[in-house]
Formats: sequence, C-alpha cells, structure tokens
Amino acid sequence: MGGAAEVKAREWYAEYGECVLADASEGAISVVLPSPTSHIDFLPSCDELSRLKDYMKMVESMYVYVMKVDTTPNEVVVVAPQSKIDGGEKVVLKKQFEKVLLTTDGENWYIM
Repeated sequence: MGGAAEVKAREWYAEYGECVLADASEGAISVVLPSPTSHIDFLPSCDELSRLKDYMKMVESMYVYVMKVDTTPNEVVVVAPQSKIDGGEKVVLKKQFEKVLLTTDGENWYIM
C-alpha cells in the first residue's frame, strides 16, 4: 500500500496512499482510483495504534496523490468508476506539475 509510482502506462490503477507521478509524454494516461473505503477500515488495532509508525501509515493510506510531470499537451485523467469525484465523473490534469490530492468518505472521492 502506498509509495511513489512513476507512471507512463496508458491506464494505471492507483492504490490508497500512493503518489502517482504521471508522465503522459507518450500519450494520455487514465489514473483509476480504488473503490471508496471507509476510513474505519484503515484503523489499526489498539496495540498497533501505540506505535507511531503504524499511526502514520494509517493517515498516509487515506489519500491518493496524482501529479502530471511532463510538458506535453497530453492529459492525465483521474477517474473513479464506482463513485464520483467532487460530484463529477473525472479530474483532468493538463499542465506540467498540475496535481490533485484526493480522499474518500467511503462512498465518493473528494479533492483536498
């Protein structure tokens, strides 16, 4: 779960806690968000919560971060097939270093 992913594929299935660095220099990219999950599902047990590392892992895992890193006019399109993103169908990144940080309430995705 999580970490940074340098992506050039036409379609990328993001994971919770992932930082997607999308390079669309070879063509448009679709970043597909995971199914919305309640934050409760990420909560560690009481024993795990006593360790700071586990707590930070929980907090980091609630988000997906996507940034377009190339200079081409090719788009990076973020979609959530099973839900909405701020009430819409998708988010489109068109410029270099344009980015979006998303979180979920368990039903839909929201831009932070």
